[in-house]
Amino acid sequence: AVAALLPDFTISGSYTRRDGLIRRDFGTGENVTRPDAVRFGQALATLDLFNARAFPVLGSAGKNLEAQHLESGELRRGLAYDVAAGFYAVLSEELARDAAERRHETARRVVEDARIRREAGLAAANDVTRSELELATARLALTRAESAVLDARLGLGRLVGAPVDGRLSAPDDDSLTVSPPESLEDEALRTRHDLRASVARAEALEKLAVEPLLGLIPSLSVRGIVDNTEEADRGGSENNWSLALLLSWPLYDGGDRYGLADQRRARAREARYVSEALKNDVGLEIRRALNDLTTARAAAEQARVAAAVAE
Repeated sequence: AVAALLPDFTISGSYTRRDGLIRRDFGTGENVTRPDAVRFGQALATLDLFNARAFPVLGSAGKNLEAQHLESGELRRGLAYDVAAGFYAVLSEELARDAAERRHETARRVVEDARIRREAGLAAANDVTRSELELATARLALTRAESAVLDARLGLGRLVGAPVDGRLSAPDDDSLTVSPPESLEDEALRTRHDLRASVARAEALEKLAVEPLLGLIPSLSVRGIVDNTEEADRGGSENNWSLALLLSWPLYDGGDRYGLADQRRARAREARYVSEALKNDVGLEIRRALNDLTTARAAAEQARVAAAVAE
């Protein structure tokens, strides 16, 4: 966008050789045939002194650049949430593996007890078979749980860019304090990068929608040309230069600029509606997140009670 406001500078050159041309030798008065070579070089510089259409394009590019920075920040925020989800996934799979290990150990002891009872004549062979089947089932569950832990660790390692070794320690979620939904919504509207980026994208489209109509304003530019021509038979060169002030005023282009302006205004309105929809969804997302947090805390408490009873 800035390039439209800067000067253009071009250098070009050519070499032409024409054989078999008949020339008159004024010294002898005879016609002679000899080659004719022409060298030509030109330097051209153009600068737009005033072009109204360049300024909304520059403003739109600035808003798009701002939006891109914000969207990059949103990618980092999304990565943080993905890492947190991967962290809790590893914790969950580790707890499931611990439970599978306890189940496998219990099933192994049951098999040993069943065999001892059968040898003592206190149990039937079917009791041993059932306990061995439970042991095989527990061993399969343990294998699957260990595989799930490995998958979760690999997924988290990919996100953090490093191997995830050792057992993870669970944070104390009970100490987490939650602000009221209204204050969370205000903070989200003020700080969330995706919302601010959507507003910047809409503003960029609005600025760009003005550009076609500014074609009605005349543009002013200056052009300078310097060229050099050298012909072999003349034994010299000729230099020329010119400086021109150009005024361009496209009065009518068949209505193309009006159609383009209408199209861009429609896109700008659509972007505004999308931005407003994102803002309206913020409150709903926050309340859903708070509800999920409450449900998760209740489920964690029930799981602790169930684990104590199971032990």
